[in-house]
This record gives sequence, C-alpha cells and structure tokens, in this order.
Amino acid sequence: MDLGQAKQIHLKSYLNSQLDLPIGAQILIPKDGPAKAIPRQLSLADLRAHLKPMLTQAQASNLQSNIRVLLLLPDKTRKQTAARLLVDAMIELCQSVQELSFDIIFGLGTHPLMSDEDIEAMLGTQRLEHLASLGTTLQQQTTLKPLAQRYITIPPPPQDLDRTALAPNQQTVCPGSGEAKNSDCTRIGLPAALWNYDYIISGGDTDLHPYEGRAGSGGINKMLVVGIGCLHCIRVTHTMEVLSHALTRPGEAHNHFVALLDHFTTEITAHLRGGSGRLKANPLGVSVLAKITDQPDCIWVGDQDKNRAVLTKQLEIERTVTLDQPVSFVIVDTEHRKATDILAGARSLHFLCSFDDASNQLLLGQPAIRSALMFNACHETKNSNGIGNAGTLLHLNALRSFVHESIAEARSSGLIQASQGLSDDKRHQLKKAILMRWEDYLRLVSNEDNFFARIETLLTCIISADTKPQDKAPLLKELAESLDESLAHSFGNHRHVITGTRHHFANSGARDALLFLQQSTNALGFKGLGEGGQRALRLLVILRKFETLYIATDNQHVLNFLAELNHPPGISNLDQPTGRTPIEAEPNILGLTGISLNNHSPQAALQIALDRHEAQTAPLNSSELAFIQEPVIIKRNLAPDFKTAALPLTPVAV
Repeated sequence: MDLGQAKQIHLKSYLNSQLDLPIGAQILIPKDGPAKAIPRQLSLADLRAHLKPMLTQAQASNLQSNIRVLLLLPDKTRKQTAARLLVDAMIELCQSVQELSFDIIFGLGTHPLMSDEDIEAMLGTQRLEHLASLGTTLQQQTTLKPLAQRYITIPPPPQDLDRTALAPNQQTVCPGSGEAKNSDCTRIGLPAALWNYDYIISGGDTDLHPYEGRAGSGGINKMLVVGIGCLHCIRVTHTMEVLSHALTRPGEAHNHFVALLDHFTTEITAHLRGGSGRLKANPLGVSVLAKITDQPDCIWVGDQDKNRAVLTKQLEIERTVTLDQPVSFVIVDTEHRKATDILAGARSLHFLCSFDDASNQLLLGQPAIRSALMFNACHETKNSNGIGNAGTLLHLNALRSFVHESIAEARSSGLIQASQGLSDDKRHQLKKAILMRWEDYLRLVSNEDNFFARIETLLTCIISADTKPQDKAPLLKELAESLDESLAHSFGNHRHVITGTRHHFANSGARDALLFLQQSTNALGFKGLGEGGQRALRLLVILRKFETLYIATDNQHVLNFLAELNHPPGISNLDQPTGRTPIEAEPNILGLTGISLNNHSPQAALQIALDRHEAQTAPLNSSELAFIQEPVIIKRNLAPDFKTAALPLTPVAV
C-alpha cells in the first residue's frame, strides 16, 4: 500500500517512534474536550473534608482512642490519580488527628509482586518518606504470594446468571447460621489484616473495563473480590460462562460479572462488620475521572459501587468514537502501562471485537479478509519474559500443543504436502478445528470441578451396580464417552488425570480408578480459568474475528514463542518447495505472527503487515484502515445522548 500523503502519529507503545498513516485512515482516538480539571489543592481539601467527619466519629463518641484505616490501592498497571489523592488526604488527616493511622495494601489480583522501584514510581519519593515517618506499612496481595489469609464461608452465587439475585425460595444459608447445611457454600480467603481496621477505603481511577460493564474498573467491589481476593474468588467470577456471555462487555450494567461482584462484596462486607471485626462502616470507595495524571476532573466517594456509574457514564461519553465505515485492517498502539505481555496489551482490540455485531458492524466482510497489527512492548519480565502470567502461559502452551498435533496429523494425512502449499480453505478448516478444540479445553478447565465430580459419581455408581448388569451398562457407556471426549481437548495435568483414570479403570477396575482420580485431583489442586483465563478467551475472540494478528515487538522471547507456536520445532524448515521461503512454505495456521522491531522500524513493520494483507486479499483503501490507541467504545452511529455532557466540578458523595 502506497501511503502517499500521511498523518503522523506518535506511538505510546514505543515513545520515541512515530507512525505515518495514510490520509483517509480512520483514527479512533477520543477528542480532547475543554480542560475541566479541579485544582489539586481544592480536590484534596474537598476529599479531606469529606473523610474527616466519618473517620473521627468513633473518637467523638469515646468508643476508642485510636482509629485505624486501611487503604486498598491498585498496582502499577492502573492509573494512579485517585490513589495518590487518597494517600495525600490521609497523610494530612494524620497530621491533624493524632489518633488516626493508616496502612496500605496494594491489590494485585494475579499480577506479580511489584518491586520497590515500581512502588516508588507509583507514589513518588516524597510520599514514601511521609509514609515512613507516619509508620504506615505497605503490603502487596497477589494470588502468586498471598498475605496471611482468613477464610470465610459465603452462600453460593446465583445459579441462574440471567438474574442478579436468587429468588427467596432459592437462597442458601450457610452452616452455623441455624439453617440446614448446603454443600454449595463457597469458602474464600481474604487478607487477615482486613479484620484489624476501623475503616477500609479503596482508591482507584474509574476506567472502562471489558467485563465490569456497569461502573468499570477502579471500584471497591472489584478491589475486594478480585484485587485482594484469593484465587478461588477469581476462579468463580471468571468462569467461561460468565466471561463469554454476550452481555459481559462495557456498557452492560446488568451483566453476570457485575452480579457476581455484587454478591461477593455483600457477603464479604457482612463478615467484616460482624463477629470479631473492627469495621465500623461499609468499605468506602474513592474514585476519579482524570484525563491528565494527578488532575482529577471529578471525584466520587461512596460505599455503593453501583452509584459510581455516574463517572462511567461520563467516561463512556468521552471515550465513544464514531467509525464511518467498516474496516478490514486495524492498527493497535498499546498503552505502555498495559503492555506487560502479549494478551494484556490486546485490550483495545478486544473492545473492538466486543462491539462488532450485526447491529453495529465495525469489521468488513468475513474474517478471511481482516488483519490486525498490534504494537506491544511486552515488557514485564516477571510474566514469563513478556509472554504472559503463569495461567496465560499454560493456556497458550495448550494452544501450541493443539497446533503442533494438528500440523503433524495434517502432514500424516497428506493435507500438508511438500510439493504444494496449503490452500486457504484447508488452512481455514484447520484453524477453525484448532480454535474449537482450544475452546473445549478452556471450557473443561473452567468446569473442571463439575467434570471430575461427575466422573467420580459415575465410578461410584458403577461400583454399586456390580451385581446389576442392566444398571451398569449405561453407566459404563457414559463414563467411556465422557473420558474419550474430554481427552481430545485436554492438556497438561487434566490430560494426566483423564489418561490415568482410563488406564486404571481398564486394568484394575472402578475402585482403583476412583482412588487414582481422588488422589490426583486433591494433589494437583486445579485452579479453573482464574489466572490467565480471561486473556486466553480474549485471544480466542480476536483470532476468530481476524485472519491474521501481527504482533510488532522488540521482545525476542515473545518473537521466539510466536514462531514456535506456529512452527513445531524440528520440522518448520522441512519439505520446502523450491523457490519458497520458510515462512511461506510452513503454513501459519493461526495467523498469529510476530514482526521484530529489533530488525524493523515501526513504519517498516506496518508496511510488512500491509503488504502481506494485500497479498492475501486485495488492494486496501485507506478508509478500510483504523488506528486505536486506547480502549474505546466504537459506534457506527452515535445516539444523541452521547454528544454532550457536563462534568461535576465538586466531589460526588453518595
């Protein structure tokens, strides 16, 4: 594609680089509105004035002399305006109220621990000095290395995810409350320190989130359940059924993910305020909208996270952009703080895929004529050298295994031959089959508890039916079908358990198979989709929407992984047809391809991707190209209520 006249864009992923886009390309970047930032001293004074009466009410009633506050703050992958504002307000309050003290827990979810340098970059050297002088402790909660835990038992989340709550006759009361025991109650762990504080305050910038469709990220609910929750909290809220539901997307206030967060938060709060806990009020949230770091446009304070939607609605207005016509080539420039690994950096592309449907067509034609190019530094070495966290890497390794097995089978069957290339139709068939197999694998991982419980039940029933052949036959058939079907899309420990159960059953009978199954599942401690599952599902969506996803990066570990993902070691250079290069001869089944920014400039990387796209499809009109630099809501036609809105210039207290 000849760029001709071009519009220059400064990249956020590689700060010293520019990109020339052809005139006519659709640049989907929100337009900057008029400056509305509240002067920092005013916003700080307003927040301090709002917090002080609440925090000192216990002192006024002479119930106790010291007031302990716990701040829950986000990690380095999130914006920090609210966190810094809250810390500054607490520092000033501590200087005027001697009985007041506070500590900090950073809620990392499944992210790796931050270094001292990371925390200093987030809060600043001067703040850290103030915190040290006050005796404030700083801790990090991550599922990779949890703080000391306290376990609580809560009723199960709603079984019917199309409603936000169970009907009264479906409610479950847990053991110890005077009602009958129910085995569906959920046991979760939280940092034990939570029970030692009078007040808990979360600080986070409100931002669009791919699943929290009501109020976005930055709220108290998501912090309590996901940020500082145990892996089981994340596992239950991040099942495949929840994350892949059509309503689990930005702008959908009543989706399943939101309902689960509400349920868990209600139960966690009840435990914190009852029994031996010190908590005197519901956990409080402080959130902001800020176009510029440390300059909030508006502030929200409240203990009902649903009311924070007042910020989200404003953000949706600001971050909604218009697409004039469907596109076939999308360029994504990943924000630096989100460019930690391959799929963390794909959030903007995920947003686009979520909003592309029949009523809001964003992408042109069929997936076969679409390509995407993502600039992504993948700079977090703790995330498997930028490939992904442990869970993401596990799921990507499963995908790699399925690709390699499919290529081997295609070679064996003659589908891939040395003398001729793989036709587009056959390659599409292979890709479709691989992605379906990967989806089945992710569903197995998500539902592993139910699956293995069902196998255990079948084995138990088979043992009980030893003397009744007529009862045993259908059980044997169901067991064989379940194990055979799941084996085809299993990987790693799941495949080990399924294969072992089949082996023990075939050689030693149901009792031995049951013993093996119970011992194996207990020993391995499966984690569900929890860690890395949402990112795997993100890739699944993208690969189904696009024929090719090019990832331009200077991270050689990522480039090597992408090459090996598509080309099995030892065979990628075999059977080369005369006159064809290795990349042409070995079919790229998934269309997931790395472009090295060690060897090419970003501009050259764009040209490579455009040339390959046009070689596979047809010449590209500049209007068929779109550029995205941050997660945005993309609409073909804007509703009138998205055109204007006024921001409040004072804190919103609910």
